[in-house]
Amino acid sequence: MGILHRVVSFLSSRDSTRELSRIFAGETARFEFPGLTDARFGAISGFVYRLLSHYDLTYLNEMVLVLLKEIISNCSKANAKRIYFETMKTDVSTNAGYDRAIQNFSQQVLRDWDVFLHDNQDSRYYIRVDVRATDEHLIFIIENNIELLPREKERIQKKFESFKKFHDINSAFSEIRDESEGAGLGIFLILSLLDNVQVSADNYRIVSEAGVTRNEVYLPRKITNEKFQNEFYKRVLKEVEDLPSFPENITYLLSLCDSETASVSVIAGHIQKDPALTAQILKLVNSAGYMNRFRNPGLEDAVKIIGLKVIRNLLMVTGARNVINRKYRVKDLEAVWEASNRVSFFARRLAKTRPGGQILAEQVTVAGLLCELGKIVLLSLNPEAVATIQKMLGARRARNSATLEETLLGISHPEIGGYMAEHWNFPPNLVASIRYQQKPLQSPEEFSEGVGAIYTAVAIHQTSVDQIEYSSLEPQVLERFEIEDEERFRSTVEQFDADFKSSNELY
Repeated sequence: MGILHRVVSFLSSRDSTRELSRIFAGETARFEFPGLTDARFGAISGFVYRLLSHYDLTYLNEMVLVLLKEIISNCSKANAKRIYFETMKTDVSTNAGYDRAIQNFSQQVLRDWDVFLHDNQDSRYYIRVDVRATDEHLIFIIENNIELLPREKERIQKKFESFKKFHDINSAFSEIRDESEGAGLGIFLILSLLDNVQVSADNYRIVSEAGVTRNEVYLPRKITNEKFQNEFYKRVLKEVEDLPSFPENITYLLSLCDSETASVSVIAGHIQKDPALTAQILKLVNSAGYMNRFRNPGLEDAVKIIGLKVIRNLLMVTGARNVINRKYRVKDLEAVWEASNRVSFFARRLAKTRPGGQILAEQVTVAGLLCELGKIVLLSLNPEAVATIQKMLGARRARNSATLEETLLGISHPEIGGYMAEHWNFPPNLVASIRYQQKPLQSPEEFSEGVGAIYTAVAIHQTSVDQIEYSSLEPQVLERFEIEDEERFRSTVEQFDADFKSSNELY
């Protein structure tokens, strides 16, 4: 499997797409740089998320990112040590000389790391990250062009031995701690992360010879996420199974909309028995989305203007929200509905730009209004975890909320929402738009248009509240809606946000 080229500056989404296509073709993606910076790792982390998403391993995303950052940081520090030793003409061939040099290195280099990297960006030392896939593994090889000194090899060997001996970071702390070069917990952390997802320590190894050092990680593609499907996961599924059916009047109206014999006047008559639903329909028909020749139409005319498909969609939204509002008393419920309204508005705008856009717009409008159903269940069952996830998103610690939810809780709110939609027998396209809203590349092809609109709308909403990075988005999905680059994406966010705030279009 040949490596086709080397990537010196890997920051754009198009580069990410190109490198992913190499992996999917059985080749190797390569990134090469002199040292670790936030921008470089941000680009790599976006790439990793998309890679794991393709192989349905997104629940491992945070673990893999921590693991890679630890290894790359170690390589970056190792390169810096060599540059410093050479600059200071330090003899590190003896233990005493090495100890003196390391003390000065920590004081003079690590303290001003960014300055040191900038001053040495043309150094002959590099870090190279190769990624490839086999039938059994995703393979990450992180290499730098230095060979470990005997003292360094000895320290690393002790870390591996300590892990096998203690298998617990607290028990091993006193033995593996090394004040001369930091706490010395990095390798133990990497092994612990792999162990937490039931991957053997043998799947990580360090090889240093012939002037290079390689960190090799073999991540099985068939990892089962049984560890993540814990008691909370089972509790969520039980919660969905126990959800009430729709109110009787909504269920009956849905059956009338599906009937080939029920007249508009009969349907309007039954709608009129529900004052809240009647008000919704009259408000909808007078919104900007429905320009018509009637001034203040009555209910029957409103049903004709809107059409039974849209009425049916409105009934599904009303039924779901009625059940949720009666069953759950969560503090942030109104904020969740507001976020859903925004996603729905954005998705409708996006869908109208596509061929056959009006039909797609009607579908994604409903999906947007219901896309946060699963989050309400999470807020009810584990509000503390949801709060923690929101803090981590705000601090740019993860790609999206679904990834963190799968990692911390074992199930994400889009997956919960998908189960809820199935429970209420929603159409397959609606189930898919809810379930795959944050991983569109896993959607069945026949639903990809709707899923793409919801995914992009969610991304626009999350960016407007500063919770997502452009580098983590799927460019091929955004390009369907003529969003070709980050500048275009940012301008779309600003425009859609302003339009939502000034619009009275409710559906």
